[in-house]
Amino acid sequence: MTRFAGKSALITGAASGIGAAAARALAREGASVWCADITCDGAIAVAGQIVSDGGIAHGVALDVTTEATWIEVLDGIPTLDHVVHAAGISAGTPVWDMPLSEWRRIHDVNLDGAFLAVKHGTRALRARGGTITLIASASGHKPAPGAAAYSSSKAAVHMLARVAAKECL
Repeated sequence: MTRFAGKSALITGAASGIGAAAARALAREGASVWCADITCDGAIAVAGQIVSDGGIAHGVALDVTTEATWIEVLDGIPTLDHVVHAAGISAGTPVWDMPLSEWRRIHDVNLDGAFLAVKHGTRALRARGGTITLIASASGHKPAPGAAAYSSSKAAVHMLARVAAKECL
């Protein structure tokens, strides 16, 4: 299939899980994919698997919480049509046991990372147009014990996506 032939995509969290699956799916559809992850070896491994399967892929290091890294990575991609922000982390700590540092880290990766994906993704896509996909979770709508930080961060990602869509009209 070639629905994305001639297109390029940056996928965060591409070393595993939803990010790796998105990178593989886009590559199967003909996209040139940039597999990005804080675990650079993992991103490179997924990119290598895509290339072995006949696709076009690159592995890059990207800490989604660092604005300078977003700028550097996006400046290194010649043309960009799609951004898929799949990077995310969770914990199973009840509120009363959760250190503030854990709360902040989960929000930093899940919400601040999504914010930076939108902020810098729109900058990169502005000239050609394109799409930004933010991966949230049903946990952002349905609370679960031990998931206060994760659920609240994903609920905020839902709202960020809605606001960004209105601003990008």
